[in-house]
Amino acid sequence: LCFNFTKLCFNFLKQRKRFLKQSFVKKGYMILFCIFAKVFTISFIRGGYMKKIVFLLIVFFSWSAFSSCNDDEVEERNTQIETRNENDNTLKTQVMTIKIGNREFKAQLENSKTVEVLLKLLPIDVNMQELNGNEKYVYLSENLPTATYKPNKINKGDIMLYGQNCLVIFYKTFSTSYSYTKIGHIEGTSLLEESLGKGSVKVRFE
Repeated sequence: LCFNFTKLCFNFLKQRKRFLKQSFVKKGYMILFCIFAKVFTISFIRGGYMKKIVFLLIVFFSWSAFSSCNDDEVEERNTQIETRNENDNTLKTQVMTIKIGNREFKAQLENSKTVEVLLKLLPIDVNMQELNGNEKYVYLSENLPTATYKPNKINKGDIMLYGQNCLVIFYKTFSTSYSYTKIGHIEGTSLLEESLGKGSVKVRFE
């Protein structure tokens, strides 16, 4: 039984990936634990009744301490995961209000540096111009960071950045070969086209 226990300890250390992820203190503790296990195994076989009792007590308390370290590690990892999930949820719930006349629209925003900088400019009132019968655009007073890509398809309600400072609201769905930086998407677009109208329109972003 004792030799099997010692063999189990060394096999655990041979799992290199897991071992290398431990802190320096834990590595030292694990190595010492295995050394003591081997030494006391020999003593257990050769020793008397009292030595066997001492050996069993040492193994019991050492294993308890080792298990406690693992429990602390698991708890710390779970805490980090919960914190990351909370941060992700916060980022996902970023919302921008768009006011057109007496109507309000809510837009879910992307988690990006572009959006982060844009939000610092709000609130802003702009006069958006008509283009191509499917979008309204306005040139912002400042350039924004970009992360351009080719969406191939524009969906009704998409908010994009064209170039570095051209903010665009699309009120129709169509195919495109142009590149944009995604800002977000307007929810509930049934009245969007009607609200934006045919020509230029005053829009408030906040």
